[in-house]
Amino acid sequence: MALGPTGLRCPGCGTWKGPVAVFGEAGSEDDVQRAVDTALDRWGRLTAVACCAGVGTFGSVLDDSEQWYATRRANLDIAYVTARGCLPALIAMRGSIVLVSSRGGVVTVPGAAACTAAKCAVIA
Repeated sequence: MALGPTGLRCPGCGTWKGPVAVFGEAGSEDDVQRAVDTALDRWGRLTAVACCAGVGTFGSVLDDSEQWYATRRANLDIAYVTARGCLPALIAMRGSIVLVSSRGGVVTVPGAAACTAAKCAVIA
């Protein structure tokens, strides 16, 4: 997870301009909260969030349950954790959140059941 490179202080008003980096695990509630807190400390508000984490995997659902869970985590759970952590601040500012899915959420191909299920859930 990263919000971007170091920002600059505005010479006229002294406020911070530009993005700031917050490194962590996108699926960690603590790290998402740290990112939200950083934004609130830096700018005093959070008005927009984009969550576009994801991974595509292929294989039979009969072969590897670990792959199923890892795919669900990357494509669905991270979207949930991000939304849950950001929504209080976004609601306070009447902000927006964008959860990015993919074509895989509406069209499937053989061997992509885990990805399709998770991406479809993001759309729902």
